[in-house]
Amino acid sequence: MSYLQAGGERRFVAPLLQHFRGRRLATIRPEEIRQAARLLYPGAKAGTWNRNAITPARAIIRHAAELGWCQPVSVRAFAVERVARTTVDRAWLEAFMRQADADGLPHLAAALLFMHQTGARVSEVCRVEATHVDLAGRTVALARTKTGAWQIRHISEELAGRLAALTPAPGRPLFGYADRAGLRRRMLAVCRRAGIAYVPSHQAGRHSFATNALAMGADLRQVMDAGGWKSARLMLETYAHSDQAGRAVAALFDQAKPRRRLK
Repeated sequence: MSYLQAGGERRFVAPLLQHFRGRRLATIRPEEIRQAARLLYPGAKAGTWNRNAITPARAIIRHAAELGWCQPVSVRAFAVERVARTTVDRAWLEAFMRQADADGLPHLAAALLFMHQTGARVSEVCRVEATHVDLAGRTVALARTKTGAWQIRHISEELAGRLAALTPAPGRPLFGYADRAGLRRRMLAVCRRAGIAYVPSHQAGRHSFATNALAMGADLRQVMDAGGWKSARLMLETYAHSDQAGRAVAALFDQAKPRRRLK
């Protein structure tokens, strides 16, 4: 209760409470938490175990340790196999938005462009309301339910134009979707009609935003601040790479090489 009252994430807490019911925090050992992950989510992959059990258990015990109720513990995360993510380019984005417009779904085209150009998560997109948009200042305020904080996203002229054309119903989300499931269904249908491969919203949006921004020359700090990333390690491991990296570094050495004087 103290963890939740301090702003802790409520998701996934209930199963852990049921599993460790009646146990004092100080008696829970790291390997027991790993075992709990396997028992609570049988058949799930390592990423699910980490997200649904390891991470919230760590957070709860860390909170308790800061209050002096127990000692902190170190719980090893499960090794997660890295899966190659798809990055979409402007051609794919144009094809998607063109089909969405033809289908009478301008709000869907705007939602995907918003994720693609700001790095916003789909859950954040579903919470945007018309009052959160400042077209004159070209900004959108994103509500973050995890911490209760707000983040500002700066938008392009193209995106501002699309947002200005939307007319949401009173009390409805700006983009018309209350959850990711509805948005996903529409994306699947639009991709099928457009004859393009379906790419999940996270990869077409947040992942492509980071990858493309770095490829266009933005530095790591700029991308982190613009997209709301807190972990430099995550950015370095996931996004800070480029197919042209070798060529770019070689070009830097060419620039640094002293040029011979012509006689």
